Amino acid sequence: MGERLLQAAGGDGIDAFIDLYGPEHVDLAVALGIPANRLQTTVAMERAAEFGARTDGRHNATAREIQVELVDLVASGAVEIPIAATYPLDRVADAVAELEQRHTRGKIVLLL
Repeated sequence: MGERLLQAAGGDGIDAFIDLYGPEHVDLAVALGIPANRLQTTVAMERAAEFGARTDGRHNATAREIQVELVDLVASGAVEIPIAATYPLDRVADAVAELEQRHTRGKIVLLL
């Protein structure tokens, strides 16, 4: 997986890493040479502590503050969020089934 990430990043390398999955991804980021101060996790707190990676964010700010910052980043184009699939609300079971496959590249969006 590390080689695929480096390939996707092009010749510039990877500047930072956000782990939303677990300790294996913290290990991957360390193997990729991501500096501890540029490695953030929201789930693997113990592993992050071993490397000195960041675990702040969800505990140090309100959900509203985080959402406002994220919306501003997306609106400015600084962050792009790829959409893997959209589903009408009455097909939420199909959306969850796709999500559980853990192979999506982007977000799954439910439409009202």
